Amino acid sequence: MDFPSHRVLSTLNAWHFDAEPTKEVLPSRATRTPTGGHQPAGERRGASFVRRHNLPSQGSTAPAEAHMSDAQHSAVIGFYETHPINEDEILVKLKARGIDIDTLTEADLKDFDQDHYGGVEAVDALAAGAKISHEKHVLDVCSGMGGPARWLAYKYNCRVTGLDLTRSRVEGAKRLTECVKLSRLVEFFEGDAMSMPFSDSTFDAVISQEAWCHIPDKATLLAECSRVLQPKDANAVTAIVPVGTLP
Repeated sequence: MDFPSHRVLSTLNAWHFDAEPTKEVLPSRATRTPTGGHQPAGERRGASFVRRHNLPSQGSTAPAEAHMSDAQHSAVIGFYETHPINEDEILVKLKARGIDIDTLTEADLKDFDQDHYGGVEAVDALAAGAKISHEKHVLDVCSGMGGPARWLAYKYNCRVTGLDLTRSRVEGAKRLTECVKLSRLVEFFEGDAMSMPFSDSTFDAVISQEAWCHIPDKATLLAECSRVLQPKDANAVTAIVPVGTLP
C-alpha cells in the first residue's frame, strides 16, 4: 500500500477518566502493527459518533466553539462518500459468496464490514481494554459502516451507539444492522466528535478505530469523550499516526 507521509501504526490505548476530565490514568498500553483483517487504503474513517435510545439530548453540554472548518468537514465527507468499502460493495461481496441477505447474521457480515486493520480481533482487543461486557452501553466514535458496533453487540450482547460525520455511512450502517437483526442493541447517529450530541456521563465505554487522524482538535475530542463517559470508565482507541515518510 502507498502511504507517502505516514506509517500506519495501530496503537491500542486503554485509559480511565477520573471525575475531572483533565485527570487521566493510563493502566495499560500495547503497541501493535496491523496484521490480517481488512486493511484501509490510506488514512480512513470519517469523524463520527453515536448514541442510543434516550440519546442524543437537546441539553448537551458540548463546547459550542469546537467544530471542524467547512473545508475540513467537506474533505472528510467527500473521502467517505467515495470510499471503496461501502454498503453497495458489501452487499455485492455477500452475494458473490452465496450468502442469503434474508438470513444474514453478523457472523457472516463480519468478514466484509470491518473498515479497519485487524478485523474483529482488533475489536475484541478494544473490548478487553475498555472492559466491555453485556451490561455496558458503548459509544463508537467515528463508527463508519458500523462493523465494530455490530460485532460488539453480537458478541458481548451490549448496547452500542455509533456516531459518524458522514450521513451516507450512518444510513448504510443502519440498514446493515437491520439486516442482521441487531437494531434492538445498536443505533447510529450523524454528528461531530468535537461537539457530541450526548448528555454528560451517558456511556460506560468509548471506542474508536483509525479515525482520530481526521479530527483536528484532539484535546477537545478527548474532553468530549471524558464528558460523555461515566466517571472512571474506559476509552479504548486505535489510531493512525504520522511517523515520517516511508521509503
